[in-house]
Amino acid sequence: MASKKISLLLADVDGTLVDSKKRITARAKAAIEKIHKAEIKFAVTSGRPPRGMKMITEQVKLSVPIAAFNGGMFVEPDTMKVVTSLTLDIETAKGVIERIESLDLDVWVYADVEWYLRNLDAPHREKE
Repeated sequence: MASKKISLLLADVDGTLVDSKKRITARAKAAIEKIHKAEIKFAVTSGRPPRGMKMITEQVKLSVPIAAFNGGMFVEPDTMKVVTSLTLDIETAKGVIERIESLDLDVWVYADVEWYLRNLDAPHREKE
């Protein structure tokens, strides 16, 4: 049986494509360049929001949309334009927010590529 050509390689971001300091290593960049030369499309996916992966698009060429929010949103890598998005309906979103607040946790809401939060001093906000 003939082997099939690989047409797309999908990489996770944290702990796979970037190091603990959120940097793409020279080795990873070289591997991505080899992927492009082999005419294989290269894509990334993450639980992060689209802008949380902008540092990747600034360092390597992506040939297909970014899969953000674990595949809940696809955006063009150069423009961050939303291609498709799977979102919660308003009543479900309100219920989730109420539950999070009832546990005295910070609520982070993402709408398209925007990030909304009430507490600018929330843990992890500066890092993210």
